[in-house]
Formats: sequence, C-alpha cells, structure tokens
Amino acid sequence: MLFRRLIQTTAALVAAVAAYTAITLPPGRITIETPLPANAVIGAYHIHTTRSDGAGTPDEVAEAAAKAGLRFAVMTDHGDATRPPDAPRYSHGVLLIDDVEISTVEGHVVALGLTGPAPYPLGGEARDVIEDVHRLGGAAIIAHPDSPREELRWHNPGVATGGPGGLAGGRGPGTDLAGADGLEWLNADSEWRNDGWPQLVNAVLHMPFRPAESFAQLFHRPAVTLRRWDALARRASVIGLGAVDAHGLIAGLYTSTFRSFAQAVILDGPLTGDPAADAARVLRALRTGRAFTVITGIAGPALPQLTARDDTRTAVIGGRLTAPVGHVRIEASMPAAPGARVAILHNDREVASGMGHAEVAGDPEPGAYRLETFLGGRPMPWVVTNPVYVDPPAAASVPAASGSPRAPRATAAQVPAETVQMPLAFGAAWTIEHGPSSSGSITDSPRGLVFAFSVGVQQPAVEYVALARSIGEGGESFDRIEFTASADAPMRLAVQFRLPGGHDGERWGRSIYLDATPRPIIVRMSSLVPVGFRATRRPVVARIKALLLTIDTLNTAPGTRGVVHLSDIRLVRSGDPADSGPNGQQQVERPGQEQQVRRPGRKGGR
Repeated sequence: MLFRRLIQTTAALVAAVAAYTAITLPPGRITIETPLPANAVIGAYHIHTTRSDGAGTPDEVAEAAAKAGLRFAVMTDHGDATRPPDAPRYSHGVLLIDDVEISTVEGHVVALGLTGPAPYPLGGEARDVIEDVHRLGGAAIIAHPDSPREELRWHNPGVATGGPGGLAGGRGPGTDLAGADGLEWLNADSEWRNDGWPQLVNAVLHMPFRPAESFAQLFHRPAVTLRRWDALARRASVIGLGAVDAHGLIAGLYTSTFRSFAQAVILDGPLTGDPAADAARVLRALRTGRAFTVITGIAGPALPQLTARDDTRTAVIGGRLTAPVGHVRIEASMPAAPGARVAILHNDREVASGMGHAEVAGDPEPGAYRLETFLGGRPMPWVVTNPVYVDPPAAASVPAASGSPRAPRATAAQVPAETVQMPLAFGAAWTIEHGPSSSGSITDSPRGLVFAFSVGVQQPAVEYVALARSIGEGGESFDRIEFTASADAPMRLAVQFRLPGGHDGERWGRSIYLDATPRPIIVRMSSLVPVGFRATRRPVVARIKALLLTIDTLNTAPGTRGVVHLSDIRLVRSGDPADSGPNGQQQVERPGQEQQVRRPGRKGGR
C-alpha cells in the first residue's frame, strides 16, 4: 500500500511538473523569411576555452558554433597577453579568432586584434593596460561592466555623493572607462546572474524543449549599461558588443548559448575562406562599429538599416556624419520584419519609433543615434545596433569688419610662475630594496643613473626590485617628478611616492612605459592612486618622505633581467596654484588598488 501511494504521489508530481513546464514554455522563436545578405555574418564574441576556465577546446567551440549556424567565434581566454595568439583558422566551417581577456584593477578588459604577444605581462590599472593594448595594435573592450558579481564589476566611481570632498561608493552611467574603445552592452554571464532562483529553475525545466528561447528569456534590457554606453558615445565613437561570455561548463551549454544570441558584423563582402584575411575583416568591422547584436532566441537574424543623411552625404551604422550641411535625416528600418517596433535612441532618449520604420529629421542635433528593435511586445530588444554619429555643423565663418583692422588688445606681460626644483643626482641617498631572491644595483654614468635589476623566481608573489631615494623631512612640497628614462627592453616601471601619514607613510604611485628610446617623463601627484590602502582624497602637492622606482611581477616576469637608464631626475612644484591645487588635495576616482596590496617596499625604512 505504501509503495503504491509513493508511486501515485511521484506520478502526480511528475505530471504537475510536466503540465507546469508545458504551460510556462517561452514563446517559440519567430522565423525570419528574408535571409541575411552574404556580407552580414553572425558569430559569437567572448568565449572561454580549456586554455583558461572554459570546458571545451577551440575545435569543440567551433563545432558548437557550427551547430548554432554561426560563422565566426572570438575566443577571449583569460591571460596577461604574453601568450602569442593563435593564427586565425577555420574549424568545422567556423572562423576561429584568438584574443585575450585581461584583469585590471578596475575590472576586465578584452583586447581585440593584438598584433602579437605583449613583451611583458599586462595588468595593473586599466589606463595602463588600455595604453599597452593600443600600443600593440589592439582595441580595448570593457567586459561585463555592470556584473552582479562584485569581483567582475567595473570599479571606477564617477560621481561623488558623500558630501563635500567625499567619495561615492557606487558607480554611475557615464563613468570614465579609462579610454576604452568599447564595452559589452550585453553579457550573458551577467544576465543570468541577475535572475532569481524561480527564473533559473524555469529556464532549466524549459531548456530540453526550447533551449535558445529558454536562455534568451533570462535576458533583460540592461538599462544601466545602455545609459553608460550612450553617455560615453556623446563624446567619442564607442562600440557596443554582445558577449556570450561562454564557458561551456555544462554539456551542450556552448551550443545553447550560441543559439540564444549572436554578434553580427557587416563586411565589405562575403567571407572568402582565407582565415587571415577574413579575421582581419571581422575584427575591423567589430572595431569600427559595423556591427549589431541579435537575440536569436527571440527571432532569426535580420539586417537592420540605420542611416544619417544630410544634403550631400550618407553615413551608416558605425559611421560618422562630419560637419553636416543643411538638414539631417536619421532613418531606421527592419525590412525583413515590418511588424517589429523600431526605435531610434539619441543620447539615451527615444526620439522616434514606428512599426518597421522610424525617422527623425530637422536641424542637426549632434550625438550618437542607435537602433533598438522589438518583437511581440517583449521588453528585451531583439536587435541592437551600434550608433551612427552626427557631428556639429561646421562653424560659420565670420566676415571681417570693413575699415581698418582693429589693433590687438594689449595684455599684461606674462610673468613666469615661480618654480621650486629639487635635483636628485647620484649619491649615497639612493639605495636598492628587493624581494627574497631579487637583486639590483645602481651606478653613475655620463648618461645618468644606471639601474640594473634581476627579478627573482623564489617567491613570485613578493619578488621586486626598487630603486629608492630618501627625501627626508624637509619643508618643501612638490606636485610632480620629472626625469628622462629608457630601458634596454620594453617594460613598465612603477613610480611611487611615500608621503607622511599612516603607520609607515602612505604610498601613492602609477606605472609608466619605457623602451629603448629615452623620453622625458612627468608624473604628477594628481595622476596617482593609493597603493595598498584605501583613500577618498588624493594629494596634489605634498611633502615627500621617499621616492621608489619599482619593478615587480605585476608587469615583469620572474627571472627577468634588465637595465633602466635615468637622468635629470628632479622633484618640481609650480608656483601656479592652478597646477598644484589650492588645498593640496583632490577627489580620488579609485579608492584603492587592492590588486597592488602585495606591491613591494612596505617593509623598507623609507
């Protein structure tokens, strides 16, 4: 009897789950009858493989992408960019492109299209990593900027709301992204983390029946990230990409993810089958914004149309209408889906919408215009394009007044601002600090100081070599250091100041790039960040206890030996308050660099 009741209860429970699953199945994917033109190619961007924390090999990723009907896959395994990228190749008919995702203090940066391996590990502050990515010929994309996971979210507070001189603990749309070329407006890993357990359980129940639709149902229009993108696009061309952020940790998840949405590019012609040439064209389309994201779990892919026209020219998705002449017309349409709601957004505001077509015309209003397309009343957009940009009209020339030209107004003589300098020549005040198995030396030469270093391998996490200079407790304050520097190989050198305060002084610093070409370097205190502690105010002019020029394993591989040449080293303060700051402090954009807590020199006596 008990066994029979157990069977009946189980059967009833299974029937209830089956009925619930059938009733709550997400709507089926809408079929688009008009195929994409040959030059519009869909693929997947931001994929992890077994080379970092993914579950599949590149060939297995290609196989899954082929099953989803994709033509290219951009792999972005975690790394420091020192691994030479694999050459582009076709596998299972899918073009594989090898890129890298780099961890920085602020968050993760995807480097697209590096021309080769980095000569040293990339890491540290985002501004330095992005500078290095650009130097290596790549584009820098901010990954998952608004992830629910604290350790993945972009940290770079933009607006102070904590009272006078305070620092907001959060972030705001339009936050400075350190000169990045683009951001991920949509990230699948972030999207499913935003859902609660009921939504996730629903997706799991529905996955066997409608995998793409079930996965796409977890997506929500990421309003905060879209506002961030729109705010950045007001000032410069900033691309937005849809990131699958696929790890394939569950069997078949690569394919399900690839079927749920895709990153499309608009090329100058069809793919040719030449992997190197095709990869260059795909990357160029991504980097120039000739791209759009399509949620294929809602409907099949279709080519959106977005143009900006003046009296003489036309700009398309990713393009820019410079110095427009006459009236400007922005038009958007979705020819393959006339029943879709088409919305044109300008500076985070919907300015026009319609079924299948929308337009706005009149006097040119500068900014970025992008397209969002919606189907079936869903709040999640089906297609999101990169913007087309409209610049301000050319300034009208002012005719010269008739008669004799007016004499220029007399101005007061420019009086050079008083400048205080403290030269730091070779001498006993310079010493070497180092980690357990690291070493260094300093010698004088006609070119200046010669700093030779060897970064040890015994304890990589704490190995470092620092050229240290005690300044003492003098009464002068300074706002910057100036020097000329070069190195026998490309590298990064951390310039650090130890200032009064705390148990052993506060340490502030930033990283600079060196190579074989001697260059003048200026490091202002206003560009520094706190090292190993948190702060809400940054010194702009201050007394300095010690100076350290540091090489450690953040940007230098253990076992590296090298030489740095330094000359004309001096601490400087301008007499102009505009340079030094009236109060000697200013707002800190980053409250601290936790990644650099283990940086060297904390035990030194300086």
